[in-house]
Amino acid sequence: MPKILIVEDYSVLARMYQKKFTDDGYEVAVALDGEQGLQRVEGFKPDLILLDIMMPKMSGLEMLKKLKEDPKTSAIPVILLTNVGGGQEVLEKGLELGAVAYLVKTDYPPRQVVDYVEEIIESYARGVPQVAEKKEEIAKREREREEKERKGEAAERQITQADLALDLARQKMEKTMRKMEAMQKATTPKEAVEALQQEIRRAETEFERAAQKAKRAAQRLEKVEEK
Repeated sequence: MPKILIVEDYSVLARMYQKKFTDDGYEVAVALDGEQGLQRVEGFKPDLILLDIMMPKMSGLEMLKKLKEDPKTSAIPVILLTNVGGGQEVLEKGLELGAVAYLVKTDYPPRQVVDYVEEIIESYARGVPQVAEKKEEIAKREREREEKERKGEAAERQITQADLALDLARQKMEKTMRKMEAMQKATTPKEAVEALQQEIRRAETEFERAAQKAKRAAQRLEKVEEK
């Protein structure tokens, strides 16, 4: 089976990937930074490298550049690993340096990462290697991410406004009830008490409306986060 080198500074995630690939029969090595990754390449001679972009000592892009400048390692396919919001320019730079693809960690659970790597390796075995992520794909995914964030922020603002309205309605209702209790104790005429009761009912109605508005805003935010 092919050999996979995982270069990822988050050791828990690196070991998680390692286990999934090992369970599928791959021979796997792990490095926790770019410098260590270059050392492992020399001795391990991987068939494919999973390379995190943001790492200490030497970033993923720096390591990628060195790999592609060396004739002995330039042909090794490299898949970049990035976090959400890694930046379109950084990803484009990685592809320009020679990466064959990139994966957003939060979008791909370990099982899908293994499947994706298998597709890349098979394409190289067939002699038809291909870059899986073009610039237009990066731009599209960035636009989708930004749109999701925008909708999420809008939903959060609506929830904040609804919570404020709910709090104001609650305060008004409590104030009116206290006022009515004080007037009743002072033997206020019946008409005044009835007027206050009507005011309480109006306050209760406002409170219910504010509560429903807050509920709808929360539901909209949940739908945005599910997408």
